[in-house]
Amino acid sequence: MITKKSNENPHKSILEKDLIEAIALSRSNPAVLEQTRRIYHDLDEEITSINALCLAGGNCCKFDLTDHRLYLTTIELTILTSSPPIAPMRIYQQRCPYQIGPRCSAYPVRPIGCRTFYCRSNWIRQTQQLYEKYHRKIRSLHYLLGIPYFYLELSKWPIDVFCNE
Repeated sequence: MITKKSNENPHKSILEKDLIEAIALSRSNPAVLEQTRRIYHDLDEEITSINALCLAGGNCCKFDLTDHRLYLTTIELTILTSSPPIAPMRIYQQRCPYQIGPRCSAYPVRPIGCRTFYCRSNWIRQTQQLYEKYHRKIRSLHYLLGIPYFYLELSKWPIDVFCNE
């Protein structure tokens, strides 16, 4: 029996391979970017309509300090990683790898969790409802476009996907 030599890392788990393949499939579909941007635009319009105000302090990107976690779907991570993070290893320190000082280097492509998180409690109920509404839209987009749906906390995604490998 003749076997082909594989370039794959034999230490990667089956789940990790599935995640990487799902991101690669999502990246190869031009409709992903176009339709996700439309969803993000609609969400931004609704956020504006409730007058939610971000003070741009950057504490929300310090997950360890604010005791919250950022969860992403396959498509959201595809869009987010369309530009490489500033410091990928910050993911494992429970910090956003896209943060530069108090600013987000991925602001236009930030996921729903970032768009709906506000430090002040004035908007928590409304933004939580918006999160749920738009998460359903993103989840439906996965099925519509045939992209495997994964929903994981930021640090659970393989580091390879952040480096566009």
